Amino acid sequence: MIQKLKLLELNGYKTFATKTVFAFPEQITAIVGPNGSGKSNISDAIRWVLGEQAYSLLRGKRTADMIFSGSEIKPRASMASASIIFNNEDGWLPIEFSEIAITRRAYRSGENEYLLNNKRVRLKEINELLANSGLAERTYTVIGQGLIDSALSLRPEERRLFFEEAAGIGLFRSRRDEAIRKLDATSRNMERTQDILGEIKPRLKKLEQQVEKFHEYKRRKADLSLLLKDWYGFHWNRLQNDLSHGQETLRIQKKKFDDSYQNKQKIETKIGELREIIDKSRDDLAKWHQEAAEYHVEKEKISRQSAVLDERQKAIKEKRGNIKSSIIFLEEGIKNRKSQLENIINEKEKASKELKEAVHHLTLAQESLMNQENERSRFKEKIAHFQDDLVSFERVLTEKRVKRSELKQRIELLEENKQHIMSTVDSNKKEHEEKLNIIKILENELKVLGKEHAQKENSHLELSETCNEIIINIDQKQKDIQEIEAKKLTSEAQLEILIDAEKNLSGFTSGVKSLLKKIKRNNISGKFEILLSKVKVKSEYEVAIAAALGEVLEGLILEKDVDPLLILKLLEKPESNRTIILPKALIKIESSSHKLPSKDCISAIEVVEVSKDLKDIVYSLLDRVFIVDNRKKAIQLLKLIDDKTRIVTRKGEVFTGKGLIFAGEVLRGKAFKRSRKINSHKSVIKELVLRLEQLAKEKDKLQKQYQQNTQVLDKEDEQLEILKRTISEKEQIRQKEFLEMKRIKSEVGFKETQMGKIEEEKTGGQQNLTDLEREITVLEKKRDELQENINVLFSKLKIVEVDDLKKEVYLIRTRKAVAEGALESIKKRISDYENLIINSNKQKDKLLQQEIQITQVIEDIEEERERIIKRHAEIDGALQILSERINPAEKIFRESEKVRQDMFGSSEEAREVLAVKERHHLQAELRLSRIRDEIDNIKRRITEDFGLVSYNYEENVIGLKQPPIDGIVANLPNITELPEELDQNIRQKKSILKRMGSLNLEAEKEYHEVFERFNFITDQLRDLENAEKNLRQVVFELDELMRSKFELTFAAVKEEFSKIFIQLFGGGSAQLFIEDESNITETGIGIMVTLPGRRKQELASLSGGESSLTGVALIFALLKISPTPFCVLDEVDAMLDETNVVRFGDLLQDLSKSTQFIVITHNRNTVQLADVIYGVTMGKDTTSQVISLRLDELTEEHVE
Repeated sequence: MIQKLKLLELNGYKTFATKTVFAFPEQITAIVGPNGSGKSNISDAIRWVLGEQAYSLLRGKRTADMIFSGSEIKPRASMASASIIFNNEDGWLPIEFSEIAITRRAYRSGENEYLLNNKRVRLKEINELLANSGLAERTYTVIGQGLIDSALSLRPEERRLFFEEAAGIGLFRSRRDEAIRKLDATSRNMERTQDILGEIKPRLKKLEQQVEKFHEYKRRKADLSLLLKDWYGFHWNRLQNDLSHGQETLRIQKKKFDDSYQNKQKIETKIGELREIIDKSRDDLAKWHQEAAEYHVEKEKISRQSAVLDERQKAIKEKRGNIKSSIIFLEEGIKNRKSQLENIINEKEKASKELKEAVHHLTLAQESLMNQENERSRFKEKIAHFQDDLVSFERVLTEKRVKRSELKQRIELLEENKQHIMSTVDSNKKEHEEKLNIIKILENELKVLGKEHAQKENSHLELSETCNEIIINIDQKQKDIQEIEAKKLTSEAQLEILIDAEKNLSGFTSGVKSLLKKIKRNNISGKFEILLSKVKVKSEYEVAIAAALGEVLEGLILEKDVDPLLILKLLEKPESNRTIILPKALIKIESSSHKLPSKDCISAIEVVEVSKDLKDIVYSLLDRVFIVDNRKKAIQLLKLIDDKTRIVTRKGEVFTGKGLIFAGEVLRGKAFKRSRKINSHKSVIKELVLRLEQLAKEKDKLQKQYQQNTQVLDKEDEQLEILKRTISEKEQIRQKEFLEMKRIKSEVGFKETQMGKIEEEKTGGQQNLTDLEREITVLEKKRDELQENINVLFSKLKIVEVDDLKKEVYLIRTRKAVAEGALESIKKRISDYENLIINSNKQKDKLLQQEIQITQVIEDIEEERERIIKRHAEIDGALQILSERINPAEKIFRESEKVRQDMFGSSEEAREVLAVKERHHLQAELRLSRIRDEIDNIKRRITEDFGLVSYNYEENVIGLKQPPIDGIVANLPNITELPEELDQNIRQKKSILKRMGSLNLEAEKEYHEVFERFNFITDQLRDLENAEKNLRQVVFELDELMRSKFELTFAAVKEEFSKIFIQLFGGGSAQLFIEDESNITETGIGIMVTLPGRRKQELASLSGGESSLTGVALIFALLKISPTPFCVLDEVDAMLDETNVVRFGDLLQDLSKSTQFIVITHNRNTVQLADVIYGVTMGKDTTSQVISLRLDELTEEHVE
C-alpha cells in the first residue's frame, strides 16, 4: 500500500527551533520521548499546517505562541514554518502532481501565509483541495486523549458530527445550509415585495389626484401672473426714480464731508509735528537724566569700594605680622629638635652593643639545653612505647572481661525465655482449636445469606427492567405531548393570524374599512357587520357565490335603528372611497320560486347558510342565480333564462340573461376560504386538546406506576443493602478469625523453632565462657611484666635534669628581647624627630611664600585706590557737562507743550463740524440703502413669481446691472398709474391658490416612475415565487441524500462499534442509537454500554480507563468504516492497562492496512508495533532534538 503522508518538516515551530524532518515510509510510525520533550508539538504542527484556526486546540492563545520563544542559550525565532509532503502517485488528491507540499508560515506580526508546492495560495484553496480527500473537516484525523474523552462527554447532538464526517455529508450540509439561507432571504424579499406593492397601490391613486390638482394650479397661476406684471412694472419704475434722487443727494453730502475731513487733517498734521518735537525733547531729557543717574550710582559704588579696600589693607597687614612671628617660632623649634636627635643617636649605639652580647650568651645556653633534651627524648620514647603496649593489653583485657559478663547474662536470659515460650505454646494450641470451630459456623451462615441475596437481586433486576420500560414509555408520551403541543401552538398561531385578518378586514376594499373607522371615530351607536362575515358557503361553491354577489359581499349591514343618512354624511368627504350599504329598514325583499328545468344546475340559495335575520336579504340578492359546473353548461342554459336570471360557473364566470359574461379571477372568494380555515383550525385545536388530555392521563398513570415500582425498588434496595452489610460483616469476621487462626498456627511453629535455637545458643555460650577465662589469665600476666619495665625507665629519666638550663635560656632571651625593644624604640624616635624637622621646614617655606603673596596683594590694593580716585574725578566732570545740556532742553520742552495745547482746541472744533457732515452723509446712504433694499425685495418677489425677467434700468444708476437674459424672459411693462381694482384682484387670485393647499410639483414625474416600479416589482415577485419553489426542492433533495448516506454509515459504524467494544473489553455489549427516529437529519447519537458481568450503566459512571477504551472503540469503528489517509494518535493509550494495550495494538495493526498511523506514546507494547521509531528529547538549549532508535535498543528510560 502506498503511504499518503511522506514527510513532515518543521522549522522554528514551538520547541523545534531548527529544521527537523520526519519521514513516514511505513504504515505505523511511533514517536517516543520523556514528558515535556515536544512530542505533542508534532501532532499540533500537523493540525496547524492543515489549516486549524482555533489556537485552543493548538495549546496556544495567539500566532506568536506557535513560534520558538528562545532560551538563555538560543535566541527566539522570527518565523515558524511547517510543511507536509503528500504522495499523490495514485491521484487521491485532485491535482496533477505526484508529490504535493503544503506549507504554513507564521510571523510575529500575526501574519500567516499558505503555500502549495512553494506557490502562495489562500486558506480557502487549501481547504477546498483537502475537502475532496476527507482531511479538511474531519474531527478524527488528529486524535489526542482529550478527543477520546470528549467523544463520550459530548452531547448527543455534538457527537453526531463524527458520524456526519464519516458519512461525508459535510459538503451536502453546507450546501443545504446555504440553500436555507437563500430560501429565508427569498421569503423575506417576497414579504418585503408584497409590502412594497401594498404601499405602492394607494400611492398610485394619490399621485393621479395630485397630477390633476397640479394642472388646475398652473392655469390659475398663469392668470395671476398677468396681473402681477402690471403691479410690479409700476413699483419698479417708481423705485428707479427714487434711486436716482438718492444717489444725487449722497454725492453732495459726500463732497461736504470730504472738505471738513481735509481741514481736520491739516490741524492734526500740525499737532503731529509738535508732538514729534516734544517727544524728541522728552527722549533727550530722559536719556540725559538716565546718564546722570548712572554716574551718581557709579560714584556711590566707587565710594563703597574705597572703604572696602581700606579695611582689607588693614587686615592683610595684620596677617603679615602674624606670619613673621610664626616663622621665628619655627626656626627656634627646628634648632632644638636637631640637638635632641644627636643625643638619641648616641643612645642607639649603646643599645646595639648590649644586643650583640645577649645574642652570644643565648647561643651558648641553647646548645647545652639541646644536648640534655636529646637524652631525655630517648628515655621518653621507650616509656611511651611500653605504655602503648600496656594500654593495648588493658583494652583487650577489659573487652574480654565485659564479654565474659555478657555471656553469663545471655545464658541466664536464654533459660528464662525457654521456660516462657514453652508455656505460651500450650495456650496457643488451645486457642487455635477454638478459632477453627468459629470459622466453620460462620461459613455455614454465609452460605444461607448468599442464597437469600441472589434471590433478592434477581427480583430487583426484574423490577428495574420494568421501571426502565416505564421510563421509556413516559419519555415517548412526553415526546407525543410536545409534538401535539407544537401542532396546537402552530394551529393557534395560524388561527390568531386569520382572526386578526378578519378583524382588520384584510382583503377588503379601503371603502368599507375607512367607513368603519369613521363610525368608530364619531361614536355612532348601533351594530355594524359586513355581509361576508354572516354568510357560510360550501367550499366548492365559494367562488361562484363570491362572483354572484360581487361587491355586495363587502356591504355594510345597518340595523333598523341606525339612520342611513347619518352614514351617508360620513361619505360626503372627497377622500371617501365608494362603499355599499345594506340598511335593513330600506331594502325591499323580493323572492320567487323560479326554477330552471335542468338537472345540471342548482339554485344559489341552496348552497348558502345565513342567520335568520339576514335570510330574506341574502335570498333576495341570490334570487334567480343558478350555479353550474362549467361554462359549456352555462351557455346551454342561456336559452332557458330571462333577463333577470344569472348563471354562475364554479370558477366564477357569470352569464346574464341579456348575454353579458363576467369572467376573470374572483378575489373575494378567498374571504370564504378564510372563514372555512378558521373553523377548521378551531376543530383541529379541539381535537388536539382532547388528545393532550388523554396523553396527560396516560402519562400520569405511568408516572404513578413508576413511583410505586420505585418505592418497592427503594425498599428492596434497603433490604439488599442490609443483607450485603450482614454478609460483609460475617465475611469480615470469618476473615478476621481465619487470619487470627493462621497467625496463631504460625506463632506456635515460630516459637517451637525459637526454642531449638535458644538451646543451641546456650550450649555455644557456655563453651565460649570457658575459653574467655583462660585468655584473661594469660593477658594479666603480660600486663604485669610491661609495668615493671616502665618503672625502671622512669627512674633513669629523673637523673637527666634540664630545668636550670631552661631558666638560664629564658633569662638570656628576656635580656635580648629588652635590648631589641629598646633599639626599635630608639629607631622610631629618630625617625619621628627627622619627620618633625622636615615638616617644620615645609611649614617655614609655606609661610615665607604666604608673606610674599600678601606683600603683592598690598601693592595691588594701593594701585586700585589710585584708580578709584581718578575715576571719581572723571564722574564729577561728566555730571557738570550733563547739567549744562539739561537746563536749556527743559525750557524748549515747556514752550512746545503750551503751543500743542492751543492746537488741541482748534482740532476739537474741526471734529465737531466733521461729525455733523458725517451724520448727513450717513443719512443719505441709509435712504439710498432702503431704496436698494426695496428694489432687491421687489426683484426677489418678481423672481419668486415669474422666475428670470428683464428689468428696465434708469441711465447713470450706479450699482445695478442688467442680467444677460435677452430672448428667454418676459419684460416688465412701464406703467405710471395702477387701476384701483388691481390690488383686490391679485389678493383674490392668491387666496384661491392658497386654498388649493400644498402641491407636488413632481407629481406627474413621480406617477410615471411609481407606475413603472409597480410593474417591475410585480415581475420580481413572480421570479421570487419561482425561486422559492426551486430552493425548497433543492433542500428536500439534499435532506433525502444526507438521510440515506447517514443511515448507511450509522448502521455500519453501529455494527463495527459493537464488535470492537466486545474485542477490547473481552465481553459485554455496546450499541449506538438514534435519539429521535422521526428527525434523523438533526437528532443526536446516544451510546449505551454494558461492561462484562455488569448491568447497563451511564457513560458518566465509567472509570477513566473504561471511558478511554469505549472512546477508542468508537473512533476505531469510524476509522474502519470511513478510513482517513492518515491518522495521528497522541497518547490515546495513556489510561489503558497492559491487557487493554495489547487489544488496542491488535486493532491498530488491523486498521493500519487501510490507514497510515503516527503514534505518540509512552507504552513499550505500543512502540513494538511500529515499523519506524523517532525519539524526541529536550536539549540544553530548550529545543527538541530528534534521535534515531532501533526497536531492540529501546529502553524504559527512552519510553518514559
